[in-house]
Amino acid sequence: MAPTVAFRRKFPWAIPPERERIATDDLKDYAATAEREFRWHRAGRVPELCWPWRLAAELGWVIRCPVDLRMEPFRDFEVGAGPEHRAGLDDILRDYDLWMHHATPLAVSKPESRWMKLHDFQSEHGWQSMFIPNGRGTVEWHLGWDCDWPADAFALFLPYRFGGPLEVIPGILDARHLAAAGAKLGVSMAVKPVAECELRRGDPIARLVLLHADSLKAR
Repeated sequence: MAPTVAFRRKFPWAIPPERERIATDDLKDYAATAEREFRWHRAGRVPELCWPWRLAAELGWVIRCPVDLRMEPFRDFEVGAGPEHRAGLDDILRDYDLWMHHATPLAVSKPESRWMKLHDFQSEHGWQSMFIPNGRGTVEWHLGWDCDWPADAFALFLPYRFGGPLEVIPGILDARHLAAAGAKLGVSMAVKPVAECELRRGDPIARLVLLHADSLKAR
């Protein structure tokens, strides 16, 4: 029996992942019409009518942008921020904010990272940041939903499309870590803006694929 995954909205603004289905009826009709009505023109060699392409395009679930926003690249670096570092750190970080990612302090350029602060959202623990600097110009993006993932499967995060101004960092989580992430602020993924980009709520940004455990053991 095929596994089932249940997605839940943790916050009103979240958009749970959904399947994508490629419509082909109109394309088939047009290809048949072109062959019948035109002397030279044909329209059958389109990706949507190629089943290997369509199978890949419909793989997994589509993750959509939950808000309207503009992202831009930013500079960051990891620093030591213990009591012994504080004396000289303020001068060094004059144009940088100090963010904590788990236990790691990251200095992030103030002018380039202001967009990260525009989407703080309300939670049971107060205001939370949707975006947390992750190092090397990437951010952890809290998506606001959680899920029931099969215990014997892994979750693979992939870009929705390759190329473009927003790079989705591929990653794999097991069911335990996925549940732990979802229990807090919702499942998150790592992204890296490589150029200024504008996204609208509902735009597809990534793909979530279920991997059987044997996928990581195959030889």
